[in-house]
Amino acid sequence: VEPKHVAIIRNQLGVLKGAVIRFEVPDKKTPGKVKKIPSQVMYCVNKTTGESRWVMHGLGADKPLYGIEQCADKSPILVVQGERKRDIVANNYSKYPCVSIVGGDGAITSMDLTPLHGKTVIVWPDNDWEGSSKNSGMRCARRIAERLEGKADVKIIIPPGEEKPSGWDS
Repeated sequence: VEPKHVAIIRNQLGVLKGAVIRFEVPDKKTPGKVKKIPSQVMYCVNKTTGESRWVMHGLGADKPLYGIEQCADKSPILVVQGERKRDIVANNYSKYPCVSIVGGDGAITSMDLTPLHGKTVIVWPDNDWEGSSKNSGMRCARRIAERLEGKADVKIIIPPGEEKPSGWDS
């Protein structure tokens, strides 16, 4: 299976931290749909031998935002959900620098959001509402805003909800 997307993760200073490799395979439960399988890898150096290599391993706590090394002293910063979406937005809408959470909305508590402190942050949530009475994209956006409360000026773009299909997003 070929990867559908590869995101190289660097910290704010540009130091390589790892990568997220996204695979897509047919969803056996729902014909015609694909299942997204993101795999995190770390670039590790053996302190004893000096040998370096990639290993399948989560990026751990204090993960950098994907794309943060390109933001430097810029503000506002656009935050989207997903590495692939970040690349689409960054490559097509250059008005604001763009970053994304690494590892999905469940990883928000382990993200290093300190580079966003003192900045204007615009969160563009996914339009995920199918099978849920609440928009999970909005839940993610609110969690980001809560973590940045008093530390950044956060604005949230309201997704269109059921006017667009679930999954329609950036």
